Amino acid sequence: MLGLFKRDIDNREILSPPGWDYIRRTYRKEYDKLKLYYYLNTKRIKNNHILVRLLVTAMTRDDLTDDEFMMYMDDKQYQLASIFGIAADTNYGTIHNGNFFKDTDEVLILDTSETMTYLVNDTSWEDMIPVYVLYHSNTDTSYPYLDGDSITSDYTCIAININILTFQYRKWYKQQMLVEEDASPNEFISRFVIPRMMSSYTDISIVNRAIHLRYDMFAENDGYDHPVPVSNYTTRINRILTTQLKKLEHRPSSYEDILKQIPVIHNKDAFETLYLPQTAFTQQVWWALFLSRLPYMVYLIDHYPKSIKMNRKWINRLKVALYNTTNTNTLDRRLEEFSTDASTSIDYYMTVLRTLLYS
Repeated sequence: MLGLFKRDIDNREILSPPGWDYIRRTYRKEYDKLKLYYYLNTKRIKNNHILVRLLVTAMTRDDLTDDEFMMYMDDKQYQLASIFGIAADTNYGTIHNGNFFKDTDEVLILDTSETMTYLVNDTSWEDMIPVYVLYHSNTDTSYPYLDGDSITSDYTCIAININILTFQYRKWYKQQMLVEEDASPNEFISRFVIPRMMSSYTDISIVNRAIHLRYDMFAENDGYDHPVPVSNYTTRINRILTTQLKKLEHRPSSYEDILKQIPVIHNKDAFETLYLPQTAFTQQVWWALFLSRLPYMVYLIDHYPKSIKMNRKWINRLKVALYNTTNTNTLDRRLEEFSTDASTSIDYYMTVLRTLLYS
């Protein structure tokens, strides 16, 4: 069923529900304001942060041109992923804690998209997002600063594109040297990388909020206090999401179409928000990708018709994948590394999923 979340599926844009364009414009302005604030006001990032250590290890080839550097890192990224316990199609990875979410188990996954792909599409290096959130359990839309000192989650999954991260730091470092400003990896991560993670966090929050509303669960109010005021439109967001969810109750739809009906801020919709990072779906990385989409698969299978042909296809593929994983103990071995809180949450979702699939 992970194939549902692959980027190569066509995502035709659906018109936003009434009132959502205003919310989207407002929140994007808040995001731009916060990015600027944190660029100008550096927060302290510890030397043992995984991104700091990764950049210190990776940035050793000043003699290369940009094109040569991109080719060099395209080969080097797998070695770095292995060294730092990042799950990749060649490496199982390990469980991290507290880099981005406070006291929270973190699954880090390598995104192997090439930097050149973005440059060919005229994306400026400043606009690339090298690190982004794939899953967290929260519903707040306050754009928290994910430095590992404030926001918590049951567990979280985060994608890291080493190609883009190192290329951006290389360009940014040269820019900083021209004005003789601090160009340390800590400074770069604080001012450039973490502020850009706020967009993916918030889109995931809105998808989570829709699921909470569908289950009639309380969706918490915004709780992160920035040094600057940030608009709060959660009441309007709840009202629009509730209207969208009611429409879906009376219309049998494929899982793709269901996700396309949930609007978000920075992507087109929930379907695009839940795209998985670019990687081969090997046994080594499957467990990490699976955990990043486990709560969303449970939601879709629980609430929407299994009888639709496309939905049956995804369910059958999921059954086969779970069977193969059980035979090899791949997932069970990884789950042993999680803390009690994370294991409890994952065990709950796995129990519900198996009940839905085989009852």
